[in-house]
Amino acid sequence: MLEGDYVAQEVILEVKNLNVRYKTLKGNVRAVNDVSFKLNRGEVLGLAGESGCGKTTLGLTIMNILPSNGWVEGGEVLFKGRNIVNLSEDEMRKIRWKEISMVFQGAMNALNPVIKVGDQVAEALMLHENMSKEEALEVVRDIFIQVGLETGRVNAYPHQLSGGMKQRVVIAMALVLRPSLVIADEPTTALDVTIQAQILDLLRKLQKRFGLSYIYITHDLAVLAEIANKVAIMYAGYMVEFGDVVSIYKDPIHPYTKGLIGSIPSISQIRKRKRLFSIPGAPPDLRALPPGCPFAPRCPLAKDICRKELPEPCTVNHRVVRCHFAEDLVGVPPEDVWLKIMEGVA
Repeated sequence: MLEGDYVAQEVILEVKNLNVRYKTLKGNVRAVNDVSFKLNRGEVLGLAGESGCGKTTLGLTIMNILPSNGWVEGGEVLFKGRNIVNLSEDEMRKIRWKEISMVFQGAMNALNPVIKVGDQVAEALMLHENMSKEEALEVVRDIFIQVGLETGRVNAYPHQLSGGMKQRVVIAMALVLRPSLVIADEPTTALDVTIQAQILDLLRKLQKRFGLSYIYITHDLAVLAEIANKVAIMYAGYMVEFGDVVSIYKDPIHPYTKGLIGSIPSISQIRKRKRLFSIPGAPPDLRALPPGCPFAPRCPLAKDICRKELPEPCTVNHRVVRCHFAEDLVGVPPEDVWLKIMEGVA
């Protein structure tokens, strides 16, 4: 966790009751549902959850680059107090990369294979800052040094770089215009453990140096424990728990969060020979969400009200939790919720 890092209380991003849909041949997909949160300047928000829970869609919506079959059905995305949801493409171009940038998942797919990486990074400077190519490449050489690349790599093609180097190029591309907010969509997924640690260390250093705000999207809760100030757990398009990283990891409240935290192997579990557990079942079809709480079909604590009524977000222990029984679950260890049900006790 970034304790002692630069964190001001200026709200740089506020998402209010956001709903995002995709049109498909088999029906509309409810990808993001009633999501609300605030992010202060200099903070790192980690988004976690299973595949298909809406994490990437949330990032694409903030960037205003949803695919053609996607649209915002309701809600607001306030960046520095300005709602950017309905901005025209010309207006959004002034913000995108200059103020908000994104490190896309899979550097191998994010880079054009037939253009030198230096030219790809320089393009943003030439478009937004009206620099000549020579001036832009000078800035690119400087940013390459800051992300741990040799300046000579500006003349390399993507196939001449390792996976870690490509990821550093993509990070350089996201940071070259000094944006205020960077959305990192699983930037270390395709990398081995050693390179992953190097990239995380690089992101931490750049965040401190420039006072950046990050939204870090990942499946890996262990990574969020290292880099995030705040954590948002998403399920079926809903944000089911939101709060500071220490509170969520030490005492998760929502049954889904308890399941995720409890499934992470730790040294203490190995020493005490504690059994690991998993969450049975699968997330619901987002084209036809069940009535009530979307997690109810998988939840060991679900009652009739859970299957009939969608829980409203409530504040418990300085966290926002979407669960009918949030107050009753404070301090309940994950194993008390999940191991018993797996062993057929509950």
